[in-house]
Amino acid sequence: MVNKLKNWINWILYDELIDGKINAPMHLLGNHDYGDGQVITCYKPHSQSVSIKTPKGKTSIPLEKISEEGFYGAYFPKKKFKGNEYRLITEYYDGTSVETADPYAFEGLFTDFDAYLFAEGKNYDVYNKMGAHPMEINGVKGTYFSVWAPDARRVSVVGDFNMWDGQLNPMQIHPASGVYELFIPDVLPGAIYKFQILTRYGDIL
Repeated sequence: MVNKLKNWINWILYDELIDGKINAPMHLLGNHDYGDGQVITCYKPHSQSVSIKTPKGKTSIPLEKISEEGFYGAYFPKKKFKGNEYRLITEYYDGTSVETADPYAFEGLFTDFDAYLFAEGKNYDVYNKMGAHPMEINGVKGTYFSVWAPDARRVSVVGDFNMWDGQLNPMQIHPASGVYELFIPDVLPGAIYKFQILTRYGDIL
C-alpha cells in the first residue's frame, strides 16, 4: 500500500509544498482517484499523527506519515470516501487533538466563465467571489477566500485560526485568471485574516 501511495505522489509538488512555494496544492493534497481506488493526503506540520474519520464517524483510520515534515497519506484499493465527506483528526505532541474537514477536498468556486468575464472586464459580480465569504458547503461551515494575484509565486490565507503560518493554508491558483482560492472549514464570521503573498523574487508580503 505504501509503495502504491509513493508512486502516486508528485515529488516536485511535494518539494514545492515543503519549501512553501506551491501554488496548486490541490494537485497534491486532498482526495484523488487512483485507478479503481483512491489516495488521500494532507500536510500537518508539527503533528504526531493524523487519522481519517469515516463519513458516519464510527471508525478512524490512521494515515501513513510519509515524511517528518508532516506529510501524510493513505491509498485505498477501493473508493471509500466521496469528495469531502470525511474528517481529519490531527494529534499533536502536546496532547491536543484537532478535528476538521479537509480544505483541499472542496472544489474551487471560481469558474472558467468567471475567469473569462474577469479578463474581459465584465465580471460585474466578482465581489461575490473575491475576498472572504462565510458559507456552508455540503453541510460544512467555513469561509471561502479568493484574491487576484497574477504575478505571485504562492498565496496563502493566514489568520488567528492557523497561527498566521503561511505554510498551513496555501491557496489553489486558477491558471487562466491568476486568481487564488480556497475554502477553509470552521473559519467563521469574526475571524481575522490576511493574504500572505510570496513574490517571484522571494519576498513575502
